[in-house]
Amino acid sequence: MNKYLKFEYWNTCDLGNIYYQDGQHFIFYLDADVLEPFHEDVEDGQENGEGQFIPTYRKQTKRYRIRTGLLSDYLIDAMQRMKLHDNIELTLKTGEIEQIYNVDIEVEWQFEKYLHQGTVNITFDMNESVLLTACCNNLSRSIGFTADSTEYTADSDMITVDSA
Repeated sequence: MNKYLKFEYWNTCDLGNIYYQDGQHFIFYLDADVLEPFHEDVEDGQENGEGQFIPTYRKQTKRYRIRTGLLSDYLIDAMQRMKLHDNIELTLKTGEIEQIYNVDIEVEWQFEKYLHQGTVNITFDMNESVLLTACCNNLSRSIGFTADSTEYTADSDMITVDSA
């Protein structure tokens, strides 16, 4: 078990004046905990002739939150820049490594004489979303393809092969 959360982030392409072509990564550690998850719902649709709402799109995303203690402005800058990167990994205190997405940073600034510090709320998801649309989207039972486009499918305990 680790005492700190570890954030590591990098980009596939150069970002601004940061050169990533040689594998540049940024890392920072936080003495904080991932708090209880919460769900965000997005819904779209229209009312029918009887005034009843008919959803055509629903998305539910499981999100997480971290609240920090007082942090220096340079660390807050690093956290704000992290949001711009296309690869962000969080190593939990258990040692598990998770890709995180849709990172939001909210800062509550506290100004002392010559010091800029703040507490930070970080919210993010781990790509745990459920999407429902008006169309039926059944899952494919395909588990793989060979080089000659032969499809492997799984039916209960049997694996079958169909040539395309």
